[in-house]
Amino acid sequence: MNNILSTIAGAAFSLFGVALLSLGIAACGDDPAAPQPTGNSTITVFHANPGFNQDVTVKRESQPLVQTLPYGQPGAKIVIPNGNNTLKVFGTDGTELASAQLQADSAKSAWAIFAGSSNKREMFSVITKKNTISSGNAAVRVIQASESAPSIKVLVNEKNGLALTSGAIPYKSGSDFINVPVATTQKLIITNSSSNDSLLAIPVTLVAGKQYTAVIYGATSGVGQYALNGAIVEDVQ
Repeated sequence: MNNILSTIAGAAFSLFGVALLSLGIAACGDDPAAPQPTGNSTITVFHANPGFNQDVTVKRESQPLVQTLPYGQPGAKIVIPNGNNTLKVFGTDGTELASAQLQADSAKSAWAIFAGSSNKREMFSVITKKNTISSGNAAVRVIQASESAPSIKVLVNEKNGLALTSGAIPYKSGSDFINVPVATTQKLIITNSSSNDSLLAIPVTLVAGKQYTAVIYGATSGVGQYALNGAIVEDVQ
């Protein structure tokens, strides 16, 4: 009799265990997925490769976003979904030149830049949190997109002026947005971060309450429009 009761109890316990295991598996399978970002962002794309002096096309996966993007012109604005996006650059003959991942976020300013040289074609993204802009100021950020230039420092008006960045900005990187006074800011001085030698001066005309990105592009050995240069572009806020 005791053996029969033990057998029944053991079988019941085994069934109970299987039921618990089944519930556990079901619970794991029903875990909600991580929330995905919703909405859209407007980003800026820029052609900064002096070694590829042709227009390029920018696509998101296979979807054309910018049909004609010339070298060194103010960046084209495009709308993409928030979250992770694969952006690709193509030549006019349809050849893929480079690609980059970009994590779009409406609270951040995002740039995708085609850079490098004739032998080194690459694309990278710079994503920076937007800042509150104080009265009488504009928010300014700098991106180093010149493959041949050293890491840079950025100062306002003169080599001994207000430092726009606390440290050096290497190639394929950008600074935070910094508030600068529009009434007194006339140019940005770009220097070699290690030697403090002046590389470039970018004249600026800023509007209070606006947000801007200055992008450094071109080649230190380039001539004419392909020399080291800088453009300041009003950002989407």
